Amino acid sequence: MSALANKQIRHTINKDIDLSMNETSSTVDSAVPVSLTARIDYVQRFAKQMILVFDDQAEVNSQLARQYLANISQTTNKQEINIAFLAASSKINDIQMRCRIIEQLYANTLFDPEQSLALSILRLAKQSNASVTIVVENAQALSLQIKYELCQLVDIAKKTQVKINVVLFALEQAAKEIALNKTIFDKKVSVIEASSGQVIPLSHARFKVKKTLFTKKTWQIAAVMLLSVIIILLAWGLLAERGKVSLTTKLATPEPNTSIVNVIKKTKTENKKTKAEEIPVKVHEPELASSSDVYSALLPLKQEVSEKDNVADTQDILQALVIAEPQTSTVEQIVSDITPFAEPFTLNEPYYLNSPQGYVVQITAFSDLVILSKFTETYKDFKYYSYYKNLNGQKFTVLTSKIYSDKTHAKLALNSLPQAMSKLGSFIKSVSTIKREINTVNN
Repeated sequence: MSALANKQIRHTINKDIDLSMNETSSTVDSAVPVSLTARIDYVQRFAKQMILVFDDQAEVNSQLARQYLANISQTTNKQEINIAFLAASSKINDIQMRCRIIEQLYANTLFDPEQSLALSILRLAKQSNASVTIVVENAQALSLQIKYELCQLVDIAKKTQVKINVVLFALEQAAKEIALNKTIFDKKVSVIEASSGQVIPLSHARFKVKKTLFTKKTWQIAAVMLLSVIIILLAWGLLAERGKVSLTTKLATPEPNTSIVNVIKKTKTENKKTKAEEIPVKVHEPELASSSDVYSALLPLKQEVSEKDNVADTQDILQALVIAEPQTSTVEQIVSDITPFAEPFTLNEPYYLNSPQGYVVQITAFSDLVILSKFTETYKDFKYYSYYKNLNGQKFTVLTSKIYSDKTHAKLALNSLPQAMSKLGSFIKSVSTIKREINTVNN
């Protein structure tokens, strides 16, 4: 700040102080002890720390700040000093506060308002070679960041041999805030009680915050938990009212060593049984099948002949079951419905043995010669061949078609059989299988 600007500020401050002192000189004399100014001067000379003066009344702090500023103006007339005096407010943010302090000290000077005061003011103070004094009233409104920057400014200036003094006048809450953050302010701030002029350490009992069992945060957590419980109960009640959840479910009395889960499962099972009993069920008695129905159901089954030795064909087993039927009326009825053919029956095993390979259509097989005779009489015009085979110790007469060179022609012959004959369960068999069956009988 220029000398002219400094003189103008001092003149204005002195004028305000003179007016206030004429009106309240007795009040200031009683409120400001003689030792307070000496205590501040002593700390600035030897401890070289930032000073915080606190009192319970804001008016007293304001008067003390102006009295201290007047004392500086009277004792430093011969020495060039840069003074910044301002009142803090909670409406002023950190950037605005930095601007106000630096603009009072160094008018028309470029600076970075986002830079710390410890760097900005120290750099400008080295350029001007003048001592700096910063006085702030209502300092309880300063943010913790600005307080720390001012504290750091004094601490760095002490190490670099630059004379910079900072005095804050505030309520006791500012002292408690600094004591609460003792780790960053320890041995860098001197706290002075305005009424006694004594330096009070940051570890003093009056600065300790009393810890209560139920803090604000604890009450907030309790309120959130209570609200959650109320919401859950309301939701449960709505679900119970709609029938989705039953609060009055009657559970059976559990037996000893029976878990509640088993009781619930048992209750659900009983409920399902009760609902099932309420639904009428129509029971239809099954109708018994006759022998002809069983025979008709078994006849359409066809299966390829197995190439393994001494293994009975499925069709042979079915034919054996049909032949073993004591009642022959069903077979006779089927035989009587078949349209007769021309040639008589012949038993010719050499016909198969002399053929190198091929396939035949096995029409049917008989163990009863009476039924075989009736069958041949019915199919006089159909040319077929026959041979003997053993099945489960019983001898069967097997009727086949002629031998075809390949399976394709045999399938065509099978499909050309009359419908009544195809119902007997005719299927295709290889000549090699027939040879094994004949040899088994002969051996």
